[in-house]
Amino acid sequence: RGDYSAIVFAGVSGGKIWVEADIDRRPAEGTVGAAVEMAYRLQPDIVGVESNQFQSLLAGEFHRQTTARRLLPLPLSLLNNVVNKEIRIGRIGPHLEQRHIVFEDTPGTKLLLHQLREWPLGVHDDGPDALEMTLRLLGHLQGQRRAASHEAQEIAIA
Repeated sequence: RGDYSAIVFAGVSGGKIWVEADIDRRPAEGTVGAAVEMAYRLQPDIVGVESNQFQSLLAGEFHRQTTARRLLPLPLSLLNNVVNKEIRIGRIGPHLEQRHIVFEDTPGTKLLLHQLREWPLGVHDDGPDALEMTLRLLGHLQGQRRAASHEAQEIAIA
């Protein structure tokens, strides 16, 4: 009956953001295990882990599980949320209105969509919260890539 743990992956293709989610009630070890499996299937550039509360302890669990499975470490990035959740989740609205996001047809993604429809009056917002962090991290990565390609062009011109 407690909160869900939400794992949300996103990638950009064809000018759209493709989203897949795994949202379930499970212990921390199960959340990390599911995230590791998804990460090795989807091969993300970075894996964000919320660090506001106990979630930062999950970084050690990621290391333990990848080592136990003899996998390469995942590129983890701890995300500290300083803006209030209502404002952060509200940032998803323009993406939805402009139909920038394509949601994969999985049970977890369907639960994410349900939580988005119910927000802000719903009981659970774990999926929308994780989606916002994923979109924020994706935007940060895209900004870094644009800056790197711009720098490379400047160097090539000079």
